[in-house]
Amino acid sequence: MRILLFLLCAALMSCGHTSSEKKIDQTYKEEIAEFWTSKNKVRKDNYLQLSGLLKLTDSSTVFGLNASNKPSTTKEDLQTILGNYTQQGDSLIFIPAENKIILVEADTISARLPMVFDSYGSSQMLHQEHMKWQIITRGENRYIRVWDAKNPAIDAFKGFETFPLNPDFILEGQFTYYDQTQTKDVESKLGYMHATDFTGFVSFEFEGKAYKLDTEADGFIMLSDATSGGTTYGGGRYFVLKIPNTNGPVTIDFNRLYNPPCAYCAFTTCLLPPSQNQLPFEILAGETTKRL
Repeated sequence: MRILLFLLCAALMSCGHTSSEKKIDQTYKEEIAEFWTSKNKVRKDNYLQLSGLLKLTDSSTVFGLNASNKPSTTKEDLQTILGNYTQQGDSLIFIPAENKIILVEADTISARLPMVFDSYGSSQMLHQEHMKWQIITRGENRYIRVWDAKNPAIDAFKGFETFPLNPDFILEGQFTYYDQTQTKDVESKLGYMHATDFTGFVSFEFEGKAYKLDTEADGFIMLSDATSGGTTYGGGRYFVLKIPNTNGPVTIDFNRLYNPPCAYCAFTTCLLPPSQNQLPFEILAGETTKRL
């Protein structure tokens, strides 16, 4: 029995990494296909509708559409004015343009409306026909983020090509909770540092070496690897790990690595993988940068 166990351990070690027993069968292929279908639907319902990200730089900022029907805060370019954001003391006020029907939830704004910000620094949403927008806070700056339900990018996007499904990138790992949540600064696409809470980390082996990835409370992981900036997006890729309620084993399926919103939309504020989540080997799994 001891000899059998020794031979089994030696065989596992010779593999170089601890693979899951997950097989690339028809059921798994259908699961992955549904995963990408669902992912692309979410993209079309949200990030692909983004049509503007306009920084508030003055105490009074006019907002509207230019001759190309694109959101703008440049007075000289505006063809349609929707309203004006004015800073009054500690309050940011939105004043709708004359004869423009602007809605907040189910109500029409007829006069100046103070912006109310949530804990993330985002204001209430304003609506006008097929457009909606709100103020978001990133670092020390505020931006007007604009969605357009008729944005041409929605129908133009068909998805990204993915690497062939590979069982070698379905790994067994161990999830460990930190004794206390670790808050670390993570760089963003806009250049500011964002304080990010990590609830724990997942550790695993690949080709005989040990690695770990910091993980947020919902299992969200930002990572980069040796393909980043080549066959995959230079800003890394994202992954959601199903984490246990207590420390324990987990399955890491890198075939589900997906591109962040900034890979397909210019009006996003993505966070970039922190230094501790930058892996030195190639993960030939998940989404590439090539569009379908």
